[in-house]
Amino acid sequence: MSRTAGGSWYCVPCGYTQLGLPTAIPADVTCPRCADATLHHAGATVRCRRRGCAYELDAEAFALFCRLVAELDADGPRFFHRVAARTAELRAREPYWLSDTREPLHR
Repeated sequence: MSRTAGGSWYCVPCGYTQLGLPTAIPADVTCPRCADATLHHAGATVRCRRRGCAYELDAEAFALFCRLVAELDADGPRFFHRVAARTAELRAREPYWLSDTREPLHR
């Protein structure tokens, strides 16, 4: 996949586009690893401030994590329905992005 100037990802062979996510980190989010320390957004990385906790994640990935947790908390059944639908969509595309000589990633 190629990254566009706007931060989105674009697959040249199949044309699939994944929109870029904002990297805003909510102020009240605690560390997923130690659950009691606040996180610090340092440039392109989110790190735990607690001494001894090694939690560190790319800011974009952490923003996605925060968005998904918020969606799950807001409406769990709807969230899992969307996840199942997206999984089915991706599995339907497998022949386009997996080589014929490789085994499928799932059964």
